[in-house]
Amino acid sequence: MIIKAIKLKKYYESNQSTIKVLKEVNLQVEEGEFIAIVGPSGSGKTTLLNILGLLDNPTSGELYLNGKNTASLSDKEKRKIRLHKIGFIFQNFNLISSLTALENVELPMALAGISPKEQRKRAIELLKAVKLDDKINSKIHELSMGEAQRVAIARAFANNPSIILADEPTAQLDYENKMNIIELLQKLRKKRNTTVIVATHDLSITRNFDKIYELKNGKLINQT
Repeated sequence: MIIKAIKLKKYYESNQSTIKVLKEVNLQVEEGEFIAIVGPSGSGKTTLLNILGLLDNPTSGELYLNGKNTASLSDKEKRKIRLHKIGFIFQNFNLISSLTALENVELPMALAGISPKEQRKRAIELLKAVKLDDKINSKIHELSMGEAQRVAIARAFANNPSIILADEPTAQLDYENKMNIIELLQKLRKKRNTTVIVATHDLSITRNFDKIYELKNGKLINQT
């Protein structure tokens, strides 16, 4: 089991009141699974992904990654896991617009200490895999939103992570591009045996997932 969450809670204090975003979330994910977490905006999907991706800490509860309790990890160890083991795909892409598609995909590899030659080789392979052969040297601001999201997907896979966390990866796209993005995630997931968790409010993209959960009133409800 690659991810196991037990009674995760996340509370925020605001104006002398307590906002309960997550209330005892339980989740078990096997290696290579394709998981959807659905719910409206404000339901806590991003908060949950941030906790699963070690970007945030739960108020209480336990999170295990590959059998290890993450509560025992130092900040340095968490950064290392995020860099090498977890790939993130964001709704607003979080790409550097002044860099080319190729340079954006190379960046996480540079941070991981991979040689420039291997960076270039792997980045080109990934951009070809997401069908951007002809856009390798294009700056991000020259790309369509669908193309930019494909660069973001390639970047997320750059360090061969075991987990991909995608937060509303199709929110800004039309239906055709939405399905293209999900198809690409499926293809790369199967090829690399990567676990993929997609948070979305859009039920139209979830028909090919292994499991679908609904985040409702701060708890996960298994839909399939």
